[in-house]
Formats: sequence, structure tokens, C-alpha cells
Amino acid sequence: MKKLLTVITAVLMLTACASDKASKCSASSTSNAKIDVSICTFNIMIKGHKPRGVKPPIDVSWDKRLPILTSFVKQHNFDIVACQEPIPMQVDSLKEKLVDYDLYYKPVRTTMNPSPCNPIYFKKSRFELLDKGEFYYSKTPEVESNDWDSPRSRCCTWVKLREKKSGKEFYIFNTHFTHIGKVAKFESAKILVKKIAEIAKGTPSFAMGDLNSMPTSKGIQHISSCGFMKDSKTASLSEPVGDGPSYHGYKSDNPKANRIDFIFVSSDVEVQSYCLDKKKYGDIHTSDHYPVYIKTRF
Repeated sequence: MKKLLTVITAVLMLTACASDKASKCSASSTSNAKIDVSICTFNIMIKGHKPRGVKPPIDVSWDKRLPILTSFVKQHNFDIVACQEPIPMQVDSLKEKLVDYDLYYKPVRTTMNPSPCNPIYFKKSRFELLDKGEFYYSKTPEVESNDWDSPRSRCCTWVKLREKKSGKEFYIFNTHFTHIGKVAKFESAKILVKKIAEIAKGTPSFAMGDLNSMPTSKGIQHISSCGFMKDSKTASLSEPVGDGPSYHGYKSDNPKANRIDFIFVSSDVEVQSYCLDKKKYGDIHTSDHYPVYIKTRF
């Protein structure tokens, strides 16, 4: 009888051990499995702005553009949408239409009412928000401020997200550089790189937005050569779609211009595809910029 009990106990222990090992193996394979994430960056133009030279019958009012922008996002079903320039009313009215998304944002300037924002929308069924924050492009990034030849404060809004199914964590940095001041643009690029390294600490990261700088500028070159971030257009595994400028101002493309809207990805992210989308999704463009979007795996 004692021998039988000993055998039964041994079998139970081996079964439990095997079960525990299988469980750990399953958890490990889940955490190591790659996930696909689609991301869009889009300067959606601040409410009330009218690009120079735009005249009736062209209507660029927010009421006219909102339904077209909503259709665009729903059609592509992006996982992440990072916007630049909208005021809180625009941010909230778009959120009301995009019921499948949560978001984080904060006005860029307390000295301006209403202030532009850098909102980040993310699929609420798929991701949870772990952390968030801002930093400014100045000599004192921790507080609202501006320096060098930038006339007003500019900031980067960031979030840390976790994919619920896999547990994978990653960062989104959404930014809008000054359109005035070559020194400030270059210094902003240096701060962006420094802060990504400090905040993400090697976690997969995406940095995007309207950088008001062309690919050959010192700032863009600094980001591309930092060693841990790469331009999604040049890194795309498939042929990039869309060429020329990403800002159009409701006019014909300037053949001398180039893109100023970018998505950078960390070195551990595969870019499956890249698109600078120049299609209309209604009878007018949704903004004075074209959207940029990518599909990624990491």
C-alpha cells in the first residue's frame, strides 16, 4: 500500500510539474509573439485657420471636415491615431465620432485659450493606458516654456500602452515642432531623441508628427542617425507609397518641397508598409496636410 501511495504521489508531482512547465512555456511564447500595429499621424489643422489663397466654394470649416476625417479613420481602422494642432473642441468632437477609441491629450499652452493639442487616440478594446506625459522643447523641458528662436512653447505628448492580449508594452510620442526658427527645430530634435531614450528605456517606441523639417534638415538627420530610431519610409519592407510634400495647403504640390510629417520607429520594429496618402476622402481634403500611416510588427 505504501509503495502504491508513493507511486501515485510521484505521478501527481510529475503531472503538476509538467503542467507548470507547459504554463510557463505558453506564457513565454505569448510574450515573445510579435504583434501587428497600424499607426497614423495627421496634422488635422486648427479650427478657424484658412490657408492663404483658399477661396469659396472650397469650405475648410471644421464642421465640413469632421465627417470626412471620421470616415477616413474608420475606413482604415487604425490602431493608433496621433493628431497635431486641434483645439480641445476638435479633439473631443472627433472622439465622440470614434467610439472605439480612448485618448489622451493636454493643451500645449496654458497662456492660449483655446490651445492646440497633440492628442493620441488608441483602440480601447485592444490597448490599455499605463502612463502618459508631456515634455517641452526648451532648455527646461519639464515645464511649459520656449527657447532659442521659437516664438511660443511647443511640446511632445506621450503615452505608454500595453496590448491586452500579448502584454506587450510600447510608447507613442506625438509631437509638433515649431514652424519658425532653425535653431529651435534642431534643438527640438535633440531633446526628442534624449527624452525617448530616458522615458522608453529600450521599449519599442514610435515618434511621429509634424516636424516642420525636411528629410535633409539637421534635425531629421539627427533623429535618423541617433542609433535607435529609424525613418519608417526608408525602413519600409514594401515599396513606400506617396512622394513629395506632406503639406499642401489646399494647393497643387510644390515640386521643390518635401515631406515634413514623419513616423520614426525604434530599431526593434519592422515596418511592413508606409503610405503618404494623397487621396481625397470627400469633396475636399480633410486638412492642409496629408496623413501618413504605417503598418508595423514587433
